[in-house]
Amino acid sequence: MGRDRNLEDWATKSMNADHFSELEKLPNYWMVRKCDAYYAELKNCRQWRGRLHQYYVHGKVDSCENWKLNYEDCLSWKTSADPAAVERIVGREKERIADRMRGHLANDVWERRETPPSDWNKLLSDHLTDAQEESHLKRYREKQEELRQGGGEGSLVYNLKERAKGSCVVM
Repeated sequence: MGRDRNLEDWATKSMNADHFSELEKLPNYWMVRKCDAYYAELKNCRQWRGRLHQYYVHGKVDSCENWKLNYEDCLSWKTSADPAAVERIVGREKERIADRMRGHLANDVWERRETPPSDWNKLLSDHLTDAQEESHLKRYREKQEELRQGGGEGSLVYNLKERAKGSCVVM
């Protein structure tokens, strides 16, 4: 139950919660982010680091106008629940996503598949199974489990107990 709630929180964390009962009645309302997100994008777009990235990736400095308009429309939604502001944000978000996907969709190098391969979940080969037994990830998980249970040298609980012997510890 707790894990499902965390997933739910994660899924809605970036969504705009202002006037949510009215917002969810609008089409594609899930695309509207919190105003802080638009402000952060605008700030990042205007900073020299963002400008350098834009020049490196696109060969030119981008306009930050859409982020500014999205931020202003978001504030308009936040203060007066203006549905036209949400529609403008959603339109610009759709445009941004379409632009972002354009290169991916125009790629004709790889053959697209409609379904996963029939053997997508087959067992790993022997040498990969052996490698998995000695992986850093497995060792890390074992160490984390050991630390969570509070046992063994190197654990936080063990170290605190050792330090507490013969000294005063204030927590």
